[in-house]
Amino acid sequence: RVRLYLTNTHRAEMYARLHDFDFFVYTEDDIDISVSAMAAFVAEEAVLRVCEGEHAWRLHALAFLRYELNASFAFLNDTNRQRTGEVTRVLWEWKRPLSKALLPSALNRSRYLRLSRPHTGAWMGSRAQLEWWRTKCRFDLPTNRPGGVHPVIGTQRVWMAGMELFSQRFGGCNIIPVMPLRAYQAFTLHHLANKNFQRVGQRGRLGGNLPKVDLISAHELH
Repeated sequence: RVRLYLTNTHRAEMYARLHDFDFFVYTEDDIDISVSAMAAFVAEEAVLRVCEGEHAWRLHALAFLRYELNASFAFLNDTNRQRTGEVTRVLWEWKRPLSKALLPSALNRSRYLRLSRPHTGAWMGSRAQLEWWRTKCRFDLPTNRPGGVHPVIGTQRVWMAGMELFSQRFGGCNIIPVMPLRAYQAFTLHHLANKNFQRVGQRGRLGGNLPKVDLISAHELH
């Protein structure tokens, strides 16, 4: 009966052990989060608070872009490693123009990209952030996805993996997701499934029945 609502238990565990750790990571099970990504978050979260000020820190939180590898084959191993030249990182969740999807945002001292989509598949937070989010929006108490039997934003897993924290609608916390430009590569995460990019434009998936989409590559983002 628990099924996808098992994700709720992670939030309770985080707050039960809030003073045992310096920062916390929540991720769906198919996101590749490296040590370098975690180190970048710790460093940049401190920059956000110290350099940008307490007010900006309360309004914003560092967030991630997901990418997939647009491979036409199922897997890579020693037998076909030469085919990596055929593969490109694609940001399948974002549409052109990038200037509207990823909004340049200059805070006090640094430049950031403001992400227009609240679903990130993973989020991180320092102890201080979790304490603030608890005060701001009772983040310590998991809420159910909006929409009841017919959800309007996906599964409970999707709601917990960034939607609740960053959404301005449906009773979300309305924290503004930003990504530091100077370290943007560390804030791109691999969605290991490498399958959603193939669904863009199909009926019922990410935009309806549309022609084949020219996906944004990581090179274009750079």
